[in-house]
Amino acid sequence: MKRNTKDGVNPGMNRGVYAMPIRLAILLCVLTALVMGTKAEDKTVYTYEGRISGVFCSACSTKVKTALGKLPGVSSVKITATDELGVQALRVQSISPELTKEAAISVLGESAKEFAIHQFERKG
Repeated sequence: MKRNTKDGVNPGMNRGVYAMPIRLAILLCVLTALVMGTKAEDKTVYTYEGRISGVFCSACSTKVKTALGKLPGVSSVKITATDELGVQALRVQSISPELTKEAAISVLGESAKEFAIHQFERKG
């Protein structure tokens, strides 16, 4: 069994010096993920649905999604096509139980002139 290299240092000893900080970093990452996951699961997610017009391209969609994403607690904004010409379905998910149509229009700012939110209400 060869224990030492030609410079007299046991190669197995060096691994232990680096293994402990790496293991500690991995443990901290796992614990952080578990704690963050638990906090997210504890909060109720509310779904708001509505109708919006004026969204004709992906740039328009991005502009609306970015603006509505600034509402309190919003985690998701989806805009999908409907059968109604020029009107899209709007779906927002938030941990806030108090989002309103007025707040959604307000957060659009100057863009509210381009886009019209016709309906916006909490489901369930």
